[in-house]
Amino acid sequence: MFNFRAKPDNHLDREIRRTTLKMNGYEPTTKEYGELLDRLQKLHKLRAEDKPACVSPDTALTTAAYLVGMVIIVHHEHVGVITTKAMSHLVKPK
Repeated sequence: MFNFRAKPDNHLDREIRRTTLKMNGYEPTTKEYGELLDRLQKLHKLRAEDKPACVSPDTALTTAAYLVGMVIIVHHEHVGVITTKAMSHLVKPK
């Protein structure tokens, strides 16, 4: 269901790593360091745009548990009458 394997190294990640290594050779007050920092920020912005929006496993698990609870209550409603105490066990959506 969830894929936790390491992602393959792509061109942007290699360039970010290479720029970071170049930055280690300069003092933070130099002009070259500032240029490399600007380049690194642009690379990070590009990588953020390429990254798809993912649902966290915690959110997926919470949603699945909520839906299972709803199904159990709806099933119980068909079998018998729901008391007001049964509805209090549901988590209120925020």
